[in-house]
Amino acid sequence: LFDAKGSVLGTFAIYFRQPGRPAGHHLQLIDMATQTAAVAINHDRTQWELSVSEGRYRRLVTSNVIGVIVSNTDGSILEANDLFLEWLGYTREELRSGSLRWDALTPPEWRETDAMIIAELMANGSCAQVEKEYFRKDGSRLPILVSGALLEGTPGDAICLIENLTKRKQAAAALQESEARYRDLVEHTDDLFCTHDLEGRLLSINEACVRNTGFSRTQLLAMNIVDILLPEMRTNGLDYLRQVREHGQVQGIMKILTAKKEVRLWEFNNSVRREGVAEPVVRGIAHDITARKHWERTLRESEERFRAIFEQAPLGIAEGVIATASFVRVNQRYANIVGYSKEELARMTFRDFTHPEDLDLDLVEFGRLAAGEIREYAIEKRYIRKDGATVWVNLSVTAMAATGSMPVHCMAMIEDVTERKNLEAQFLQAQKMEAVGQLSGGIAHDFNNIITVIKGRVGLLQQNSGFDWDQAECLDEIAVAAARAAALTQQLLAFSRRQVMQQRDIELQNTVRNIATMLRRVVREDITVRFEYSPEALWVHADSGMIEQMVMNLAVNARDAMPQGGELAIATSAIVVSEEQAARWPMAEAGRFVRLTVTDTGCGIAPEVLTHIFEPFFTTKKVGEGTGLGLATVYGIVQQHRGGVEVESRIGVGTTFEIYLPRCAAPTESTPPVRETPAIPGGTETILLVEDDAAVQMVACAVLERLGYKLHVADTGREALGIWKEHRAQIQLLLTDLVMPEGINGHELARQLKLERPELRVILTSGYSASVAGKDFPMDDTIDFLAKPYEIHALATMVRQSLDKASP
Repeated sequence: LFDAKGSVLGTFAIYFRQPGRPAGHHLQLIDMATQTAAVAINHDRTQWELSVSEGRYRRLVTSNVIGVIVSNTDGSILEANDLFLEWLGYTREELRSGSLRWDALTPPEWRETDAMIIAELMANGSCAQVEKEYFRKDGSRLPILVSGALLEGTPGDAICLIENLTKRKQAAAALQESEARYRDLVEHTDDLFCTHDLEGRLLSINEACVRNTGFSRTQLLAMNIVDILLPEMRTNGLDYLRQVREHGQVQGIMKILTAKKEVRLWEFNNSVRREGVAEPVVRGIAHDITARKHWERTLRESEERFRAIFEQAPLGIAEGVIATASFVRVNQRYANIVGYSKEELARMTFRDFTHPEDLDLDLVEFGRLAAGEIREYAIEKRYIRKDGATVWVNLSVTAMAATGSMPVHCMAMIEDVTERKNLEAQFLQAQKMEAVGQLSGGIAHDFNNIITVIKGRVGLLQQNSGFDWDQAECLDEIAVAAARAAALTQQLLAFSRRQVMQQRDIELQNTVRNIATMLRRVVREDITVRFEYSPEALWVHADSGMIEQMVMNLAVNARDAMPQGGELAIATSAIVVSEEQAARWPMAEAGRFVRLTVTDTGCGIAPEVLTHIFEPFFTTKKVGEGTGLGLATVYGIVQQHRGGVEVESRIGVGTTFEIYLPRCAAPTESTPPVRETPAIPGGTETILLVEDDAAVQMVACAVLERLGYKLHVADTGREALGIWKEHRAQIQLLLTDLVMPEGINGHELARQLKLERPELRVILTSGYSASVAGKDFPMDDTIDFLAKPYEIHALATMVRQSLDKASP
């Protein structure tokens, strides 16, 4: 019989006979162990009952909850279900091999328990549940609960049901650990934990109750909760007990009188709990708020006095809560510095607008302040304003109020020092560039002497016709390499401002026009070059060669920034530079300037790279693709001309360089053209050669002597003065290095000799400019300059031209 849900309500049997069938054949509706109905028609009742028994046994053996084994009392395991084998880590093949024995699985300390189980089985035919352990195959232990019964008809065989206790053990251990943590938390917290009955009698307390009231545990457990209240609050205590009985939960504030007659203020939240059939108890927790209330009272007393100072201070001031780093209030100056309104700051912390690179330092110091290790600290840091700009501030943080040694509130004061930091950065950059410039200039000077020797010796060798083709080609290669080295030193000298400046008044736009064709050859065909010239003439007092080199370097840099093509625009204009703008450039002064603008549509320069682009040898190009001197040379040339340079760049948009050069008035007379000397004949004149570098001296002597000149040679200026005294009447030309030891440089030597003979022809040579001797030397009709490294052709030409100028 079934109900509508399929549940079995009862069973019945219908018996009937059929012709030729024995008695006992029947149809029966039975309730199986799984609470499902089944119809079984059996020809023999005994066979049917056996089938039912086997089905129940099979379901038991294949259960995924209970482990089942059939074993012999001699220790052999005859059969086991899959779950049992899985628990222990064995396979059915190992079971069938007969190598699996329960007495071998049992740890030694549990074998006595096994003996008791066998004894009970033999005596009673069954065994109640017993807790023990088995070894797993990997050596670990499996806690189990085992029960069993002997099988009928098979003496010594028993079926055992096994329950895995692992999860139960784990749950019990976790519960025990949780209870231990809870007890530790309750006993070591500063908050009060207690229970009392509905009449107020204390039943249990934690250690904080003893520590904070001053009463012993025994004293407290003998007291009513009303007894520890102040006398004026005992009526409130009785009212509290009434509310607990009526509402089951009460929260509020109470004043407790300690054993030391100290008054403490506690905030509590208590509620009724019923445990089993016992009387209900009240569980309560209270937190000491004495210090907080004291702080609130103190703060109210000083609020008006503080507000007047706070709002009128010239510095940015903020009051904050240390625990949360949130703002209580800020003055208007603080809001102006960081760029947020007071309302916005009330929802923020200082972490929200502190520069990421400065946050760690601030957090460390703030943490020490919060821990009570320090009362104040001061640092220099950056804020990111709401508009994205970076502002530098001097920050001073001081703890305002504290409970004991722990600060609660703090006062932060900030001073905007952005302008000062910018000036310091410019000054430091100028100092760094000057130091590197001095180093690179000295290296270039010495290197130029070496190149002069190389170029001179190669030139002398090339005068011979006895070399075969391969030897001549080698000499040409050496000459080309020397020329490349000379170009590199020129870059260094331009950067270091040690390059000789042969300045004259030039029209800047004409100089740019002169190299326009060359610029178009330097850049690729997929780059459009556009020039925008000012309608008025723009005159500057400059070295035209340096200006050309500067423009060429900027063009090459722009080309490399546009690998996919683009546009290069070069423009000129007149501009007046203010004192504020000129202050950003170390060598410049306010006034009338000419602005040269070079703009590309390339990939742009990243902000972190932009601050380093003028540093020598700094490059983002691959090895072999750049020396890192191109923009450093531009910077050096601009500084040498007492100008300024500014850069603006956006990633993916392009870069603009603005070069500012002091403007001068247009000259009244044009410079006469230089007379060219078509031939380079030698001569018989007498030359005083002064050179401290022995190798350069030997090259110069070899060239001039081959040309027929008579030479007096000196290593220093002092030695040259001695030669001059003896041979002044015969000497027609002074060829001297500019920088020499023993205190007399080439410029000073020339000055002294020309005091005696003003018409004396002078050629000065140097690896860098005369500025190292005091200042750039004045160039007049009697003084020429030959820059190192020079070729023998250039030396011979200049000597002949200089002597010819002296001829009537």
